[in-house]
Amino acid sequence: MTSSAGDRNKRPGRPWGPARGDCVEVNKLVELVRSWLDEAAVSVQSLRRGLVPDHFRDATVPELRPLRDQLAGDGLTWDLVEAVEDVCFPGSRADVTAARLAPARALWERGRTSPTPAPGPPVAPPGGTRDLLAAQERTIAAYEEMARARQAYDTSERGRQQAVKAAALLLMALAQAQAKIAELNRRIDALTVLPAQEDFQQRLGVALERVRAQESALRGELARAEEERDLARRVADRAARRVAELERELAGAREGVPRSQLAVAPGGPDEDPELDELDDALGQLRGVLDEEGAAVRRAAHEMGLRDPSYSWPDEATAAYPDGADPGWLEADALQRSMLPASLPRSPGVEMAARYRAATEAARLGGDWFDVIPLPGSRVALMVGDVMGPSLAASAVMGQLRTTAQTLAGLDLPPHDVLFHLDEQAQRLGPERMATCVYAVYDPVSHRITLAGAGHPPPLLQHPDGRTEVLAVPPGAPIGVGGAAFEQVEFDAPPGSTLVLYTDGLVESRTLDVWAGIEDLCRVVGSTADEGPDGLCDATLQELGSGRLDDDIALLAARFSGIAATDVAYWSLESEATAAGRARRLVRRALERWGLDELTDTFALLVSEVVTNAVRYAERPVTLRLMRTDVLRCEVGDDWPGLPRLKRAMPLDEGNRGMFLVNRLSQRWGATRLSTGKVVWFEVRLPTGAERAPRSR
Repeated sequence: MTSSAGDRNKRPGRPWGPARGDCVEVNKLVELVRSWLDEAAVSVQSLRRGLVPDHFRDATVPELRPLRDQLAGDGLTWDLVEAVEDVCFPGSRADVTAARLAPARALWERGRTSPTPAPGPPVAPPGGTRDLLAAQERTIAAYEEMARARQAYDTSERGRQQAVKAAALLLMALAQAQAKIAELNRRIDALTVLPAQEDFQQRLGVALERVRAQESALRGELARAEEERDLARRVADRAARRVAELERELAGAREGVPRSQLAVAPGGPDEDPELDELDDALGQLRGVLDEEGAAVRRAAHEMGLRDPSYSWPDEATAAYPDGADPGWLEADALQRSMLPASLPRSPGVEMAARYRAATEAARLGGDWFDVIPLPGSRVALMVGDVMGPSLAASAVMGQLRTTAQTLAGLDLPPHDVLFHLDEQAQRLGPERMATCVYAVYDPVSHRITLAGAGHPPPLLQHPDGRTEVLAVPPGAPIGVGGAAFEQVEFDAPPGSTLVLYTDGLVESRTLDVWAGIEDLCRVVGSTADEGPDGLCDATLQELGSGRLDDDIALLAARFSGIAATDVAYWSLESEATAAGRARRLVRRALERWGLDELTDTFALLVSEVVTNAVRYAERPVTLRLMRTDVLRCEVGDDWPGLPRLKRAMPLDEGNRGMFLVNRLSQRWGATRLSTGKVVWFEVRLPTGAERAPRSR
């Protein structure tokens, strides 16, 4: 029983090759089984996904390449024949299934008891037809193998990157364990000279043995990470070479050059929090290595680098059929929906950001950027990268970004923001790790404060075009737990540009991270005459076009700041005369700035806000005016309660001040701080009034 040409075209995938059984009966059985696949329009890849361990006596589903060999007659088993019938015709009645398997069983028994030797190779068709058929078969096989090789390259590159990150974390944890060993040894030595301390000394000895065991485990995992990295590099190299060979052979086929036969490569004290943190970090890193190592080993198997020291999973290694993986599309849509749709305006800063997803095969995501306005016209800039598969990383990214916005609203310093983010990542569960950098820019002092968590260092382009790699302490990644974060300050003069980015922009299989940072410095330095948008576009065009194995987040902020002549600041005693003094000071400042027509309205609003502050404050109240593209007033006090709009009754003497602010200002708001609160409002400048440089 053989399928017709019409039926043959129903099955997706490449045409069948000749049967290679050792007898006529097996070859006929192969043709029969193939006809079932053709009739049901089931490809070999779809068949592989439909097989389960219960189909086979040894409970082992064959890999994709051995499955193709069996369907050609090499090592065909009766279990596979029954499995193909079950996958192609699910739900058939028992009598129909028995009738379909009867001729197949007869061929199988004859092949076992009285096989007929298979004839030699068939007579080749006429020259032109024979060459066309052979070229078609070789071309199809080459394209299929090229797709598998490219997928193996992408998978191995992702595994290499994750192994490198895991190795860095392991080195950090190992250093922590070694420091703990030294500390315990010193404590034990100190107790040996004290009487009646044997019990405590014994407990310290138990802790010392525990941390030594952790050190040994960390060394083992570090060696494992290095092995995974080396294996991934070998897989990627072989996959890249194979892709290049296939491309050359296909080019030769198109030009009519005789080609060699295309063949697939052969398969081949009792409780110590620090010690608990080391155990948690070790467990998280093992999980990352297990996940990425399995993917790399599948890719290695596909490229014929089967290593007996590894256990090979049963999942198929073939690429998805035509069309994108729905899971990847869902992860990409989730990732983009969680990024800012637009960047907020901030006085004295011009900003631009870009996000570029990785390829579908890389299946990496989780990079993000954010811009958060802060009290005092300051602004927080953040870029981060969550480790792990794309869908999970995107979900964790959304949670961390929301947490960071909440922490920024409390006006915490950068190192405290990272500390609480680390706590939140640990609450989300194991293996929730990310790197990030958090910066706060003050346009009045022209300074930036930064803290990092295992992230590539930011760049600062100076007004003269010189680009500097900022020496930000790297810190441990978010989610490791127990790490201390340090913050540093730098001058950010007008005309300078801060560049934050993720490692996908500066690192790849063929490029060391520091070499990538040097390339980035060169590109950023060449864009001194362009704005942040031009900088981002030029950077992605030159550095990001060929690096598709990891997603990229890029954020550039050019600082113009607020000139000292456009800022006025006073401290007012918390007393009844504060509102009157505030009105007088405001009138003088507006007269100096040439804004006389705003004096009456603005002085009234300042008086109302200062009156509310003095009513509850126990310490001096601060008053600051800033002239940018608007006129802004900020009043700070030590009372944490935020003002609310309340409807005043006809006989009430109060509750009208914030209604006036709401009606007469362009916008207003209040922010609770760790030391109290800041209430602010803004008023439009008159048409034609002189303005400070405006941020875009």
